Amino acid sequence: MVLATIRRGTKADVPAIQTVNLAAFRPIDESFERMLGPQVYPLLYPDWETSQQDELAELIDRPNVILFVAETESGVVGFTVVELNDKTQVGELSLLAVHPDSRCQGIGAMLNQQALQVMREAGMKLAELGTGADQAHAAARRSYERAGYSPLPLVRYYKAL
Repeated sequence: MVLATIRRGTKADVPAIQTVNLAAFRPIDESFERMLGPQVYPLLYPDWETSQQDELAELIDRPNVILFVAETESGVVGFTVVELNDKTQVGELSLLAVHPDSRCQGIGAMLNQQALQVMREAGMKLAELGTGADQAHAAARRSYERAGYSPLPLVRYYKAL
């Protein structure tokens, strides 16, 4: 297990987390492309890398959002984004990513535990997250279930017109 430090992220961390984000989600994107096929995939994800980066930048700028980064001696290797909703008392783990070179070392679990702790401290009553049912998300699902999350399987369908 690699020794990682979890700390609050700052704007200065954005380039590093953008790099981790693309590396971590590239296999997911490839899985989606295979599953959706050449007609539907480009309609949903016309420029995957740009939209992935833009969505992350927009997410971390929202009010009530907290960014945590996992850092080792080699730099930022993971991050998580937590969104707190005081009205509903639901904390959402909006995004959690670990660079592929640093996976299976407990870093994702550490980030998840930090997210859950900050949700509890903020008075949230429920933690929520979403992940895919495809093979590329299998490790994430196992990690979340080990952490005590209860899955609610949902299916979304797409058809090119």
